[in-house]
Amino acid sequence: FAFAKPIYYVLFDSGASLDLTSGVLKWYSIEAFCSTLAPIFTALMMAVGLRRCNIRYQVVMMLIKLVSTYPLIVWFGIAGAVLSSMLSLGVFMLLNMMQLHRDYHVNWIYTLRKMLFMLAGVAGIAVVAWLCDMVGLKGYGVGRITALLQLAVSGSLAVLVYVGITAFFQVPQTIFHVRFQLPKRR
Repeated sequence: FAFAKPIYYVLFDSGASLDLTSGVLKWYSIEAFCSTLAPIFTALMMAVGLRRCNIRYQVVMMLIKLVSTYPLIVWFGIAGAVLSSMLSLGVFMLLNMMQLHRDYHVNWIYTLRKMLFMLAGVAGIAVVAWLCDMVGLKGYGVGRITALLQLAVSGSLAVLVYVGITAFFQVPQTIFHVRFQLPKRR
């Protein structure tokens, strides 16, 4: 989302329509993120034997998407299609989470807390992208090779900030079951 404009410029150099095309890429990157979470819930529901509930919730998701797409596109344009998807996917995931909590007493607080920490890291990426844009590392409007180099610098800084923020909140240590320790003094 934060690097949509420079990425689109480096890959396609769309000239005058760069704002429009990068705006579309920004919104669909958000939908891609949400769309990667839904299959996790589908697989989880199938694994624990809640196939019928999952299919029922997918029908609910489809109906919400069907009803909300047109009005949201009329009101918000391109963003409306993504908002419709996010609404339907959000309801789908929420229904699955409630069903898993009801049947298997799954406590989602720990998972939601870790996701909040990951979102804090993503916010750090957005801040770095904005700061790099302010100091002149835009990644667009110059030659494509120069833009690629600027994008590499700002992207590397963004990754370092993300790793730093999430490591501070113990996210990689929890996910990968490792402990990062500073070298001991002799």
